[in-house]
Amino acid sequence: MEQYKVGELLIRDKSENNALTLLYIDAEPEPGKQGAYYTQIAHVEDYGEGKEVYLEFESGSIPFKFIAGRATDEDIKEVVEETLKSDNAKEILNQWKEKIEEDKILLETEKQRIVHIVNNSLI
Repeated sequence: MEQYKVGELLIRDKSENNALTLLYIDAEPEPGKQGAYYTQIAHVEDYGEGKEVYLEFESGSIPFKFIAGRATDEDIKEVVEETLKSDNAKEILNQWKEKIEEDKILLETEKQRIVHIVNNSLI
């Protein structure tokens, strides 16, 4: 298993409905465990009639085999672009951005990357 840092922005595998999920690991995994506790910060899912976006923080546990890797700028842009298609997109993205900035675990570099992409998309 690749080693990921606590607070590093990751993506879950896209096995269900070509879903894109942004998440980060909350705490160092316990030795010998095959998973970790995480917080999901965004989820985009395609049900065949358009994509649905959820910009909510949800916690859970995830087996390492379901972590597809580090989130790219393109992954973040996809979440933002899908959100921009909804009503009240600017308000929704600004609220999400505030939650991101207030988060205590997400790495500062990841926060800056997300905020930068959101701000550029709202211009």
